[in-house]
Amino acid sequence: MRAFLQTSLALALVTAPALAQDTSKKAQTPPATKGQPPAATKGAPAATKGAPAPSAPPTVPFKDEVVATVNGTEIKKSELIGFLSKFSIPPGNEQQVYQQAVGMLCNTELLSQTLQAMKIEVAPKDIDAELARMDSDLKRTQNVDLKTVLAETNTPMDVIRTRIGNMLRWKKYMEPKQSDEQLKKYYNEHQEYFDPTTVRASHILLMVKEEATPAEKEAIKQKLIAIKKDIDAKKIGFKDAANKYSEDPGNQETKAGGDLGFFPRKGLFVEPFAAAAFALKANQISEPVETQFGWHLIQVTDIKVGEKPKFEQVRDQILEGLTREEQERLVDDARKTAKIDIKPMPKDLFPPPPPGNPDGTLTPSSGATTKAATTKTTPPPATKAAGTPKTGR
Repeated sequence: MRAFLQTSLALALVTAPALAQDTSKKAQTPPATKGQPPAATKGAPAATKGAPAPSAPPTVPFKDEVVATVNGTEIKKSELIGFLSKFSIPPGNEQQVYQQAVGMLCNTELLSQTLQAMKIEVAPKDIDAELARMDSDLKRTQNVDLKTVLAETNTPMDVIRTRIGNMLRWKKYMEPKQSDEQLKKYYNEHQEYFDPTTVRASHILLMVKEEATPAEKEAIKQKLIAIKKDIDAKKIGFKDAANKYSEDPGNQETKAGGDLGFFPRKGLFVEPFAAAAFALKANQISEPVETQFGWHLIQVTDIKVGEKPKFEQVRDQILEGLTREEQERLVDDARKTAKIDIKPMPKDLFPPPPPGNPDGTLTPSSGATTKAATTKTTPPPATKAAGTPKTGR
């Protein structure tokens, strides 16, 4: 199933990608995994297709609570809502989504603080120019102005100015690290990122709560081992077992036998999942595989071998991969001494669906939330975003 937050810090850095990165789109599906270039491959662990009905985002006015502090800097609920407005949230996953989203915003703030400590100067006129460009692009491509988009995504102007400043500061930081020599070195050291070989796999997921004890985790693993024994003994087929036991929300909706479609070795799934899948032969079933979402059984059903591209063909992807790894390195270093406090989830963050939509589906509105309201993206268990939270507990 696709992760709700397949977002790397490259996205979280500005937290408003539709504005700061590509104003031709009013909302974007976030890019892929930690330190990896994005894969334009359809089919992540399977919740995107046929995900459960989303919960509705809260309306304003509302109490703008503090949801986290990072070295004393507050992250408010309004910023979280602006971030979540780009996604549909399936019911039953709210707590996990909250933790992941706030963790991303904490990482974003850590990166911002790190860049500011480097004294990388960004002139106000450069921010003004970027705002003007964004406004012009939105009017040209979407017939909506920046002010309207900011209002619809609950994004104050001072917040977007800060994000743009961070984006420009980041560009300055990365400029000396983007020579062809450095990019070719990265390409040669990360060949697996660019291997076009894909596998098609199905999985059975038994989810594990973040607060689960070691004994609870082991009990869930043993349950999955028992399921595998029944599959191996041909008491039940893998597809039927996935439909019966898998807790993947997407598969519970579609009953697709856990099918994930084709996916690449890197860029879409968390490393333990992807590594296990690519180690299998066709029709082989893995032993239980643990990710931050729980325990999985994986069955590879097909393999497509591709020819590796030349450096020139994937230069942009190489740059994105290098950028992500550098962001993660800075954030990981900052976390060693950071004081991060993530608050309990506000009770009113995910109210019931609005009346008139019995299936819970959001009604698309004009402006920046249109695509967000119709794109169903579900949490577990695909990619580990750079912002997967570590709450400091």
